[in-house]
Amino acid sequence: MGFYLVGIDYQSANLTKREKIDAMRCQISACWREFSTEAALLSTCNRFELYGITSGLVKFPPIEAGWYFIEGKVAVFAHALRVAVGLQSQLKGELQILEQINSWYNKIPLVLAGLWHQAYSDAMIIRRESGLNGQDNLATLILDDMKKKLVWPNELKIAIIGTGKIAGLLAKHRPLNARLVFAAHKNKLAADSLAKLANGKSVFLKELPEVLAEADFLVSATASPHFILKAEALKEIAARRKKSLYIYDLAIPRDIEPSAGGIEGIILKNLDDLCFVFKEHNDRIKNKLSLAEYLVEEKVKEYERNLKNGCPAQPVILKAG
Repeated sequence: MGFYLVGIDYQSANLTKREKIDAMRCQISACWREFSTEAALLSTCNRFELYGITSGLVKFPPIEAGWYFIEGKVAVFAHALRVAVGLQSQLKGELQILEQINSWYNKIPLVLAGLWHQAYSDAMIIRRESGLNGQDNLATLILDDMKKKLVWPNELKIAIIGTGKIAGLLAKHRPLNARLVFAAHKNKLAADSLAKLANGKSVFLKELPEVLAEADFLVSATASPHFILKAEALKEIAARRKKSLYIYDLAIPRDIEPSAGGIEGIILKNLDDLCFVFKEHNDRIKNKLSLAEYLVEEKVKEYERNLKNGCPAQPVILKAG
């Protein structure tokens, strides 16, 4: 039985290539699943990884530039453990990846689920011992970046497209001087709920131009396969404004047409553009990360010893958070 992993992430490929892969995920998965007895796709905003098991010797497809390939049960486990600890994330140590993994590995094939169950369990122990269980997340870092752009106690007028995880975190962690407006196309009830949580307002997406006439910031994080806002629409909005509009496009594929970044009065940042925000956070917790790296190595050695001795470890069930 052979374990393998083929993947692409923010470290190996830029945003444009990751968007193309996202659009082709079904075809790519089908290609690799043909010779796999088990296969499971882990897909997040910055990661596309297909984990698989083969029954014998297999000639794998050619690996293109930007992709990484890992073979062997211990090596695959080591990578899975790093992912679960948050060491492979753009925002190191993030807790959101745990939530994604927890809901994912309970639905995947049996043998792969066993490997991931062990990785998740060990990751929880490593996070606890290294202190990687803080509250920093993408939303809190974005809010901190916003506050640097306006003089306190000026009100932060923030428009948000989407009703998913990022929108929920923005509603939960908003500063006292923030006024949030949630815009939704179909899921207006979810936008209403978020607005209530944030003591803000909800609107239909078609009302967004009026909201953006006054907003300081726009955050967009949807699962749309198409642009939510095109450059021409933002050009018209910018012409009506007296100050710049800061836009954080956190979606993959992107929600905002990239050429909008060239419009006067529009400051557009995507996930790759925000590397400085991630670096500041990662530098602050470098001691915790170093300890986590060491603990991962020790857990991988233990996992390898157990495999050689024919004594698989018994996972300890712990809850995230």
